Amino acid sequence: MARAGARHAFGGAPLEVASWATSACGGDFGLAMPSEMDWILAPTCPACHEFLKEPHDVAERS
Repeated sequence: MARAGARHAFGGAPLEVASWATSACGGDFGLAMPSEMDWILAPTCPACHEFLKEPHDVAERS
């Protein structure tokens, strides 16, 4: 389940996407360049974190 106010995982290279994208947890989010404080203060989305811990074929996210 998508969680607002958290850091999410997205496929592709950084900023090689549109102004919004679907995250690994299935939520649609607007994209912005995070600041250092965002990395420190924003919690990680638990579903995206679990997705990133699993092995994936690069081709399946394209």
